[in-house]
Amino acid sequence: MKKSMSLDNKDKKELPLYPIGIVAELIGITDQTLRLYEKHGLIKPVRRNKNRYYSENDIKWITCIRDLIHIKKISIEGIKKLLEYAPC
Repeated sequence: MKKSMSLDNKDKKELPLYPIGIVAELIGITDQTLRLYEKHGLIKPVRRNKNRYYSENDIKWITCIRDLIHIKKISIEGIKKLLEYAPC
């Protein structure tokens, strides 16, 4: 009898399942914004060929970044500096 390997919830949240267009639509931002966050090192999507894929945890982190920028009025450079002191 084969033992099935199932993923627990933590592992499932790390699976890069969502392409950039879906993530942008879910969060309400543009693909360009996601690419900008990546360029600045705030996110690191998984690459398959030339396509970017994001996990549920990535989506939560991107939402947090967006809130820091738009609600708390912290610049991208400010977020990068904060991450130096308290890496996530």
